[in-house]
This record gives sequence, C-alpha cells and structure tokens, in this order.
Amino acid sequence: MKKNKLNIWLLLILPPLFFLINIVVFTVYFGTSGQYTDEQITRKISENIPLLLLISQVEMLGILLYYSKRININILNDTFTSNRLKRDIISGLFLGLFIALLYKFVISDFLIHLQSNIGDYVPKGSLSSLKGNLIIFGIANIILAPFVEENIYRNIALIKLQSKYGNYGAILISSVFFGILHWLGGFWYMLATLFFVGIPFAIISLKRKNILLVFIAHLTLNILEFIM
Repeated sequence: MKKNKLNIWLLLILPPLFFLINIVVFTVYFGTSGQYTDEQITRKISENIPLLLLISQVEMLGILLYYSKRININILNDTFTSNRLKRDIISGLFLGLFIALLYKFVISDFLIHLQSNIGDYVPKGSLSSLKGNLIIFGIANIILAPFVEENIYRNIALIKLQSKYGNYGAILISSVFFGILHWLGGFWYMLATLFFVGIPFAIISLKRKNILLVFIAHLTLNILEFIM
C-alpha cells in the first residue's frame, strides 16, 4: 500500500520537475561548451523553450505508460470510451472554446494586471519564443499534452486520490499539481490554470466517470491557443 501511495505522489511531482531538470541540463550544456556568455545562455534557453516542452511531454508520457502498465489499465480505452460519446465530444468542444475565449478576453488582461501591480516571475522568453518554433510547440502542446496530462491528472491520479482523500481532496490535490505543472507561465498563471481548468476538469471527470469530455476540451483549448 505504501508503495502505491508513493507512486501516485511521484506521478504528480515528477511532471513539473521534468521542466526544471531539463532547463538545468540545457543550461549546463550551453555553459560548459565555452561558446556562450551568461546573457547568450539565457537567450539560448529562451529559444529552446518549445524543445524543452516537447522533451518534458515525452518524459511525462514515459512515466504515464510505465505507471499504467504497472497498475494494468488501458489509457487509450480510458481516454476515448464514453457511454455518451457524441454528447461528450460536443460538450468538450464548447467547453474548450469557452475557456479559450474567457482566457483571451478576460483572464489574460487580469493576469497582466496582477503581474504589473503585485508582481510575478515568468522565466524569460517562455512565451515569446514559442512563435519561432511552432511545429515543435504544436507537437508538444496539441499531440501530446492533452492525452498525457488528462491521463495523469484526471484519470490515474484523480481516481487513486479519491479512494484515499475523497472527492474534494482528490479534486484539490490533482488540480494544485496540475497548476504547478504550468509554472513556466508564472505564479498567477498557475493559479488561473488551477481554478479555470484543473478544478472544473476534475469535477467533470468524476461526475462523468471518464475523461473523454475533458480530453476534447483540453485538445480544443490547446488548438485554439496554437492558432492565436
């Protein structure tokens, strides 16, 4: 039993750590090459943020596959199975669209206000560098992220946490770690992700007893983010 609990916490903790570890590895690589100044190393890291995201998503996929095999679940079946398939797909499309529009026209301005008036730390170039690496960013954020993140946070972890901490505890814990996963966007972005995506998606997943609706919503949201 202790071993299973430890694995769940590792499944929650490792994904955000992957981003940090990969940034450190890239920093050491550029630093030890002797070709770059400190300012140039910072710029190189910023330019490679999309690649760092892709590598991190592949690493997350690896631990997801390892854990799902260990507990003998079929994540493909869990993702795409629903007793109300058509309704969940349509609802997911509208939910993803609603969150995307809410973020673009309301939340983003509020985040800028908080960052400007209260303060925040956003790693340099973490967002601006995405425009120059759209293919890599698209693979990481559209092909991998919705599938990997929904299965980690709203499928495996949420169910395991529910058995130990109940519905409210499972929703809160999984959503907090989902927010932390997005630390590259800064503190306020983590909170926005927690409240406007993590908690609603967790509630829907528990109510629906599957992740198809939130997977479609996550996919739609990321596609719209990619386009915008």
